[in-house]
Amino acid sequence: MDMKSKKSDSGLTPAHSKYLIFFKLAKPLKRLNTKKARGFTLIEAIMVIVIVGILAGGSSMYIKQVINLWSFQNFREEAVSQGRIALIRISREIRQIKDPYSVNAANQTVFSFVDYNNNTISYSLSGTALNRNSNLLISGVNNLAFSYYDDNNQPVVSPTLAPYRTNIYRINIDFQVQSGGQTKNLKTQVWPRNFIY
Repeated sequence: MDMKSKKSDSGLTPAHSKYLIFFKLAKPLKRLNTKKARGFTLIEAIMVIVIVGILAGGSSMYIKQVINLWSFQNFREEAVSQGRIALIRISREIRQIKDPYSVNAANQTVFSFVDYNNNTISYSLSGTALNRNSNLLISGVNNLAFSYYDDNNQPVVSPTLAPYRTNIYRINIDFQVQSGGQTKNLKTQVWPRNFIY
């Protein structure tokens, strides 16, 4: 009789009995206890989503405020920077007035003169635009004020104008730059070089 056809007491051939030994040696899998190892319920998942949403909403409001503050500060610094550049240009050109006989107009909102190159330069405020001659120098300007002082440091209410010798010795320039609801005062004093007393 051949080995394949010989049956054991269990009714299996020797070829099948080796598989039986494998199954006897293998440990049976333990079933998971469903009470101890459970997943999230739908209510727990929804609660987690709601809490994460609230935290994200709160942090997004904070981030939005930081971004708004940064953009406001950046816009304000840019406006102040432009105002300072305009103030530097005005004071530099006023320093170069040709002589004491070259002041054409001098009141609180207009100052006009002839420079050492015989160019007529005029600064004036039109609405919120500070103009150099007819060109826009800077916008968003409030309360432009020129004030004049003589060589004794006394205010000059009505300056003497060309063709006569002016009694102006020092000029104060003061204006406000408005940006985003905030205002910044900018001011300087200028002593024209060619006004020798």
